[in-house]
Amino acid sequence: MQLYYRPVVLAVAILTAICEVQALRTAAQIFKTNVRAGDWVTRYGGEEFCIVMSNTDLNTGYQIAERIRLALSEEIITAYNGQQFRLTTSIGVVQLMEENNLVSLLQRASDKVREAKKNGRNQTCL
Repeated sequence: MQLYYRPVVLAVAILTAICEVQALRTAAQIFKTNVRAGDWVTRYGGEEFCIVMSNTDLNTGYQIAERIRLALSEEIITAYNGQQFRLTTSIGVVQLMEENNLVSLLQRASDKVREAKKNGRNQTCL
C-alpha cells in the first residue's frame, strides 16, 4: 500500500497588544472568512491563533496568512473606554515535513512569530 503525501501548512498568529473581547471577536471572524473550506482555525492562547491548512504548499499558506494579516490591519476596534485602535498581528508560517511531529511544527511556527515580532511586528514570516 502506498501512502500519498499531502502538504500541510501551519500558521501561528499572535495579535498585538489587545485585551478587548470585541477585538478577539473581530479577529475570529476575519480568520473564519479568509480561510478555505477544510482549513482549521483555533484559538491557541490568549491572543494566539493557529491555522492548519491541509493540501497546501508553503507559498499558498503564506498568501493566505498575509491576506489575513492585511484584513486584520484594516479593522478599527473601539475599546470599552472609547479609545480606537487597529488590529495588528505577527504571523509565522511553516510547512509540515516528513520528519516533523506536532511539537516541532508548533515550535518552528512559534520561532517564525518571534522573528516577525523582532523584525518590527505586524508582518508574516516564512
